[in-house]
Amino acid sequence: MALSEASIVTQRDSLVALIASVVTAPKPTYTVEGRTVQWTQYLAELRNQVTLLNQLIDISGPVEIHSEAY
Repeated sequence: MALSEASIVTQRDSLVALIASVVTAPKPTYTVEGRTVQWTQYLAELRNQVTLLNQLIDISGPVEIHSEAY
């Protein structure tokens, strides 16, 4: 199932809010998919997810193609 640009933006915005809360009041460790990670690693993973979502947003937008006739 393809995600709409709006849902990707919503996911990204949720992650940005989560990053803000982690930076404001970090816990020593977090559990991610069953593994324990330090808060700095957790923050790096969240930022990587935001980067990936930003890339998806960039490529989901309109595309302009320039061509020349010969």
